[in-house]
Amino acid sequence: YKVTMKAPDQLHSAMHSGNFAHLCHFDSGKCTGPGNSIKDYDRYGYAVGCDKPSTHVAAYKDATWFSMPGKCPRSTFAAKGKYPMCKYQDPGGECAHGQAWSKTCTWRKEYAGEVSLAELTGVTPDHTWCRQGNYEWKAQCDCGHGTSFWNGKKNSAACTSRMEKLRSLFQRKYPNMPADLGDAHCPFGDRNR
Repeated sequence: YKVTMKAPDQLHSAMHSGNFAHLCHFDSGKCTGPGNSIKDYDRYGYAVGCDKPSTHVAAYKDATWFSMPGKCPRSTFAAKGKYPMCKYQDPGGECAHGQAWSKTCTWRKEYAGEVSLAELTGVTPDHTWCRQGNYEWKAQCDCGHGTSFWNGKKNSAACTSRMEKLRSLFQRKYPNMPADLGDAHCPFGDRNR
């Protein structure tokens, strides 16, 4: 998907963080923090959050995580099904078609193409593949069996190679779309954690 976003004016005035709020982790559809994410939604609007993850876990240079609050960010997926009124009380930030930017319209998505993991890795793991003793990756060896695509999780050259392959596949499938939109300039994150 291609995402277009605009931070609420209230966020710009209060946080001086450019276009982003702090990342909110979503577990089973519910914002679980860190910090005051839900209170920030109430105060500033449902802004897109971001964070620059540490390269100590996986060596993807310039990686950025994003959180895009949808309907009912205070509720798990199961609770959202039980309490459908929450989408009116807690609308999130995804814009309806034609909706003007506001505290409850902070991001829009449009389909922009896709590359499947099977296309990227060359593996279509199924029960047979797994029963044969294959796996995509294990921490103990930092390797896969039956595929080497994910080998070297903490190796920056291997991570860069995987990203280049993704860009190349996307460009081949969608030659009229940009393969890379550049850095989002996320002001949050600690590369040393």
